[in-house]
Amino acid sequence: MSNEHYYKNPNLTLPFLAKKMRVSVPQLSQFLNDNLQKSFANYVNEWRIQEARRLLIESPNMTMELVAESSGYNSQSTFYAAFKQFENTTPAKFRKAQQTPL
Repeated sequence: MSNEHYYKNPNLTLPFLAKKMRVSVPQLSQFLNDNLQKSFANYVNEWRIQEARRLLIESPNMTMELVAESSGYNSQSTFYAAFKQFENTTPAKFRKAQQTPL
């Protein structure tokens, strides 16, 4: 995921990733569940939100729509919901907090 940035593909699926990793879909799913204690969706969203955080900090003039798209989301509402789930704040509030001097 970190080398190929598959999470940026808004149409990423478990079968696609399993094929790229040369494992079966059940094997990948079980690995994520057993070893990382997370679903495929949560695993991908963690990567996407990490990318969104980076973009919000490093590109303060980038629109939220572009941040969402560049992070792998094809829906702003899905992006906002995932961001709030992982960061307990909205993307705009997160960005503003990063720009506020201590």
